[in-house]
Amino acid sequence: MEYLTEQLLRQLLPLAITTEAEAVAQAQLQVIVGVLEVLRDRLQRIVNALPLSPRELSKEDLEGGDLDVTSEIRRVIQCVLTDRIAAAITELRGAAIYKAA
Repeated sequence: MEYLTEQLLRQLLPLAITTEAEAVAQAQLQVIVGVLEVLRDRLQRIVNALPLSPRELSKEDLEGGDLDVTSEIRRVIQCVLTDRIAAAITELRGAAIYKAA
């Protein structure tokens, strides 16, 4: 019985313990999440610093034709923040704290 218990522990032990490589990877992910948060904040400051363009003041103007430079910058940054940066932060943060069951 003791032999079976020892074998079972040997099989389960690697699943429960984070290896050094995993710990290093998770620590690196936490640093990257921090960098992405700084990048997110900087991009948001760029958007906040842009004045509303005349096209953005009128819904009708936004619906027709090409955007002006200010509107395009704001649109691209907001899409990147929402679709890319926020998603990356969420996923990487989850991996950085993940623990096997």
